Amino acid sequence: MGHGGGLHDWTFLPEPSPGQEFIRYQVASCSSFAPVPDSANLGPLPAFPSPASPIQVVSGSASIFYYLDGNCTDRATTCIDMDVNITLNGQPYAGRQINGYGFIGNCSNPNDLYRHNASRGDDRFNMIWFNKENSNTTEDGNLFGAAPNVFVSRVPPAADALRSLVLYPSPEDSVPICCDLVYNPPPPADFFTQGTFCRTPAPPPPSPPSPPNSPPPAIRRASPPPRRTPPRKQLPK
Repeated sequence: MGHGGGLHDWTFLPEPSPGQEFIRYQVASCSSFAPVPDSANLGPLPAFPSPASPIQVVSGSASIFYYLDGNCTDRATTCIDMDVNITLNGQPYAGRQINGYGFIGNCSNPNDLYRHNASRGDDRFNMIWFNKENSNTTEDGNLFGAAPNVFVSRVPPAADALRSLVLYPSPEDSVPICCDLVYNPPPPADFFTQGTFCRTPAPPPPSPPSPPNSPPPAIRRASPPPRRTPPRKQLPK
C-alpha cells in the first residue's frame, strides 16, 4: 500500500490476530506546534497572509512510523500518524481542510520539503505529506489518521533527513504551524525482517506448444501370395 495523499485509519493494515499484529515502529513524534516564522524558508510552497491569530494544537501529537505494509518485509515504508485537537480563537477548528508536509529543516527554518530522491522532485511518491482526501478536522477540531508513503525515510544526522512537520490550514484562517520531530532510538536490528516476503515471483514461462496430432499410421496389409497355376497335363503320345 502506501501512497500519501489522505489520512486513513489503520484499517488499511492486515486485521491483527495472534502472531499477525501490525508490524510498525514509532520512529519520531512531536506535540508542540508553533507558527512558522515569516522569515522561514518553506521551499516552493506559496507564501501565506498573516491572519490575526494562528490555529493552535491544544492536545495530541504527530508521529512518524516505519511499518511493514501488509506485514511484508519487501514493502517497508514510512507513515505520518496524526491525532491532534486544534482550536482557533479558543474554538474547535471544525470541518476544515488541513494539509501536512515533511521538511528537512527544524521549525526555525524548515528550509525545504523532504524528497526521498532529489532527482524525482515533487513526485507524490517521493515526499512525506497528506492533503485533500480525508484530512478535514472533525466537529470537535480533531485531525486524525495515518498517511502512508512508499519508502523508509532518512533520519538525522543526514543533511536531508526528515526533521519537522508543517501543517497548512486555510490561508484565510491561519499561518502554517510546525513541530520539530523528536527521534526515538532506531528500531531493533531485526525489525525489517519480522514479516514475510510477499512479492510473488514471476510465473514460469509457458510450456512450448505440443506438436500437432499426426494422423495414425496407415495399416499395411500383407499382400496375398500369388496364385500358382496348376501344371498342364501332357497328353499321351
